[in-house]
Amino acid sequence: MFSYKEHILRIYTKYMFFVARVKFRKFLLTLAAVFDLLAGIFVCYVGAEPLIPFLAYALGVVSLYTERLWVPVTFLSFGLSMYGAMVLKGEPVALFIVAASLKCISPIFRGWLVLKSEIHELIAVANYLRKNLQALFILPFMLLLILAAVRQVSGDSAMADSLAVYAYYQLSGAVAVVLVLMIREGVSSSNAKRKQWS
Repeated sequence: MFSYKEHILRIYTKYMFFVARVKFRKFLLTLAAVFDLLAGIFVCYVGAEPLIPFLAYALGVVSLYTERLWVPVTFLSFGLSMYGAMVLKGEPVALFIVAASLKCISPIFRGWLVLKSEIHELIAVANYLRKNLQALFILPFMLLLILAAVRQVSGDSAMADSLAVYAYYQLSGAVAVVLVLMIREGVSSSNAKRKQWS
């Protein structure tokens, strides 16, 4: 008779799948954050201020990483998405509505979603993003800055300026995350030293 671990190992080697488990609500919140990010890009396209989608995206990312206060943060992000859907016009409205809907139903779903992939890199990227919160702001920053450069070269300087502003919002979010993580790490290390000396 095989043990449970040996059985899982046999299944793993038989199918060569790389498996990752994620809470279903986090999967929905990740999709909502992607839609908020896309809404921000379309807000730049229509020439409006991208602060509302950035705040909705930032709060969505925070709700992914908080375990205790994720419900109020999610509903605050939901409120920003709904406000963006009511105030803005054009393409961003549909994206805001989809993001708000995903945020609204995320507290309802409990359980786990098992993701299987034959490509190890996909699971490695998911694990990297899980451990490095600031990457969720730095990657959009780089993408938006590249889009701003392309728009500048094509002659649309107003759109390029708007995309650059949105990119720097993302960079400021990454810097804020790094500062919070450094402060948290410093507090935890000082508490560990106090316990060691007492």
